[in-house]
Amino acid sequence: VGMRKSLSSRSRFALVMGDFAAAYTLHIVANTALVVYLKYILKINLGIDFLPMLLIAFVGTLIALSLGVLTGSIPKLSDNTKMGINVALSLVTSFLSGLMVGGVKQSIERVAPILNRLNPATLISDALYSLNVYDTYNVFFNRLAIMGGMSLVFFIIAFFITRREKYDSI
Repeated sequence: VGMRKSLSSRSRFALVMGDFAAAYTLHIVANTALVVYLKYILKINLGIDFLPMLLIAFVGTLIALSLGVLTGSIPKLSDNTKMGINVALSLVTSFLSGLMVGGVKQSIERVAPILNRLNPATLISDALYSLNVYDTYNVFFNRLAIMGGMSLVFFIIAFFITRREKYDSI
């Protein structure tokens, strides 16, 4: 597969974005199936409307995959190292958002609130929380906009990294 991709007339970034589009489509189908299964088959009351929950899942998938594209575009790292970086990032962001230990998010909010505004796991949990608590969608759309902006930044950085990568001629 690597030889075929390196011989392709397409740019490496175009190939990466094609892979991204396929992965994003599969994740969207899986997330939609999960939400439908939980809400309509198991009849679990999730407390929020179906469409905003799907929107959070779509944007959360976007930021997760864009971070994966960024990590994958780092040259001269083995696949295991890149996978380890992604697992470590997901565990650290989940811990800092308070998903593992209660009270961590509030402590970070007092000490370094900017960290909560840039943590993808915190942004997702805040978006879900805001749908249950607030009467308006201001916080909800704010968190989604931040995640969308971060995804765009990750793609731009990945683009510049992949532009510089050259393969030897076969």
